[in-house]
Amino acid sequence: MAMRRVPGVLLVMGLFLASPVAASAGDVQATRAAPSAEAELRADFNGDGAADLAIGAPSESLGAGQGSAGVVHVLYGSAGGLTAAGSQLWSQDSPGVGGMAEAGDGFGGALAAGDFNADGRADLAVGVGQENQGRGVVHVLSGSASGLTGTGSQLWSQGSGGVGGVAEVGDGFGSALATGAINAGGHADLAITAPGEDVGRVMDAGAVNVLYGSAGGLTAAGNQV
Repeated sequence: MAMRRVPGVLLVMGLFLASPVAASAGDVQATRAAPSAEAELRADFNGDGAADLAIGAPSESLGAGQGSAGVVHVLYGSAGGLTAAGSQLWSQDSPGVGGMAEAGDGFGGALAAGDFNADGRADLAVGVGQENQGRGVVHVLSGSASGLTGTGSQLWSQGSGGVGGVAEVGDGFGSALATGAINAGGHADLAITAPGEDVGRVMDAGAVNVLYGSAGGLTAAGNQV
């Protein structure tokens, strides 16, 4: 598949690490791409001590009728730096990811890494803010010894699985993401924006959902809006 370079400006939320180490519960690792831009993020997804690189291309087309469905590339670190060996290409059509790649979804428009299950490997949250007429979803891929995997992946949206709020057209759930040790529970937690959320009679006032990490990964138990 021919891949396309997409120019643009990268908006960076939070702080990038100065040295290539895994994203721990206390690290802030998040990016949000401007429209038609690529987001990129460093974290140690396979726990080998070398930083890996996730690159979102939300405007990438996957085929006829799938314009701007979006993909995420992952390059793995090594003693000699980043390498294409073992690289991965993720989309909503990838095994285990869940969902369906559709035109305009913008998979990879926001990325955040954190060790949500505290197993020593960073996991990757992928925002798809334009999914389902802009209602938005967030996919979570788990880190493993062989890198990111769709096995045990999670799919989050407003109003599902105990997540607060109601998914409505234009909410943009997942448009921006950030991780950190919000409750100091030893696991990374995930904050998810919904910039188009209505609050009472105030249109597009915006909201933030917070999901907490646990031994089983992110959980809606105790989530906040």
